[in-house]
Amino acid sequence: MQAKKFSKDDFAFYHQGGSLGQIHLMTVKQLVRKYERQIAITAEKSIAETIFVMTNARIGAVAIVDKGNILLGIITDGDIRRQLNHYPNLLNIKVSQLMLSSQ
Repeated sequence: MQAKKFSKDDFAFYHQGGSLGQIHLMTVKQLVRKYERQIAITAEKSIAETIFVMTNARIGAVAIVDKGNILLGIITDGDIRRQLNHYPNLLNIKVSQLMLSSQ
């Protein structure tokens, strides 16, 4: 690809029907709408609920929002995995304890 100067943009353009092409050419808003994914939760939700949202949406992160849908932070599946040794009851703690704040 480097020798022919063929980029990811070129690949997406010529292979729009493939998953890389579709994802590379879409905005986040289009992607969420297309797959009708829930990608946001509120800070008082549990880590267990967060994992269910990630699993159902087939994504590795969720946005944490307030009741007005304003972004408060984010939590990723990696954030959750890294805390397994630190919290014996991890599934029951609140998202607000682990999320990376946007503020």
